[in-house]
Amino acid sequence: MNDTACWRDVLATLIKERRAREQLAQQIGVNPVTLARWIQEGSHPRPESLGRLLNAVPAAYADPLRTSIAQEFPTLAPSLSHSTKEPASELPSSFYRQLFKLLADYCVPTPHIAITDFVLTELIKLMKVEEEGLILVMLQCLAPRQPPFVRSLVTTCRAATSNWPREMLQDIAFFGAESLSGYVVSRGHGNVVPDYEHLEPLLPLSRVDPLRTVAVYPIRRGGKTAGSLAAASILPHTLTPERQHLLEQATNALSVAFTEQDFYATEYIRLAVMPTYEEQRPLLANFRERVTQLSMQLRRQGQTLYIHEAETQVYQQLERELMSFALANEMS
Repeated sequence: MNDTACWRDVLATLIKERRAREQLAQQIGVNPVTLARWIQEGSHPRPESLGRLLNAVPAAYADPLRTSIAQEFPTLAPSLSHSTKEPASELPSSFYRQLFKLLADYCVPTPHIAITDFVLTELIKLMKVEEEGLILVMLQCLAPRQPPFVRSLVTTCRAATSNWPREMLQDIAFFGAESLSGYVVSRGHGNVVPDYEHLEPLLPLSRVDPLRTVAVYPIRRGGKTAGSLAAASILPHTLTPERQHLLEQATNALSVAFTEQDFYATEYIRLAVMPTYEEQRPLLANFRERVTQLSMQLRRQGQTLYIHEAETQVYQQLERELMSFALANEMS
């Protein structure tokens, strides 16, 4: 065995069993097939992936692997020699300082926009997923038009890596009992799907193509839920345990962006089934026009609404239309 091949041989031993291969791949944030490819001489894994490999393998293997990788890829030696566990996925103190400052500057006409934009934008940076590609989507329980039951979740804020399709950052969408977000909000605890191609049978099957990896955590306070934060990628196994922990922490931080009235007890969350993402798009295409028309109509009647209040009323109208659409599809 020569030194160049040594780390590949060690890796081959570590991933010989399928279960071990899948577990290691998930920790590193790559596809199990990619690990198998690394065993072949001539393959060139990304530097950051090799660093995560060193962090993920048992301690007894880390130093021999590091030495052998550095011999094959000399330019990586300095970074590998300082390779340590990726941050314990703790949000830094600077994050909380800025969050508290925004909270102190809280402006009633724009309830949580500044805070949610900040949290999602910073989280994307901290998760270090630029190459893999990731989108974050915050969904909020839509205030019921006819209380007391919440019937849907609606997207209110997004952030994504630069390689993500821009159109997916602009569309609004409704989610309900058919979705993983709905499943999480209805039960009050997070859930992760490492690969939608191998979905657990008991989880909701609805998905948005071409997403492969999804993790969702509920936004909670005092045992009640206001919505959820979802992270998704078109690559499987992108959301490593460290990234999941970061996502969960950021979701907890988001709870300060909402008022007490935004949170609902579990027994009052009874989500309906929403149409698919593709079916919704034509119905939601004129959302902005409807908000503008409603604002102008109320203004002529001598009434004034903040923009987010007008949006909520249009959301409620659309929710009713989407529920009718889904029911008609089910009966046809």
